[in-house]
Amino acid sequence: LKNLKEDGIKVYTLDNGAFSWDDPPLDKKLRIATYFCYYGSASEEKEIIPVKNDVFSLFVKKKTSWEIKDRYQDRSLHQIDGEQVNIKDLIYNRKKYDVLLVHHLCDLHWRTSNFCKIRESLQMDIYSLQEGFLKYER
Repeated sequence: LKNLKEDGIKVYTLDNGAFSWDDPPLDKKLRIATYFCYYGSASEEKEIIPVKNDVFSLFVKKKTSWEIKDRYQDRSLHQIDGEQVNIKDLIYNRKKYDVLLVHHLCDLHWRTSNFCKIRESLQMDIYSLQEGFLKYER
């Protein structure tokens, strides 16, 4: 998706709608949730989670008018389905947020087909610190 974006190619799928990249609404007061999936041992959790959340907080504070409402994260050892249990809570609570903030789009899922399913379940805009603002359109 990132390479297609850089080449100016818009993507639209019948099942998942448009993958259109827009300028992010950084100046709007939006309610956001943050999410990331980290790959490591449980012992690394004490180091990884605060650092990732600090990056989100600093970005929101310095670059946006957004407000972080909730933070979600999962740990995956083998990148297999079923390891991202907190994403179900995020999907369940999706109406509480205007935008989902992630470090990378692959935090939602590393397989494109499952990423598309999760995106469709979320039905909200996604801002990736690495890839940019992915507007949700049907």
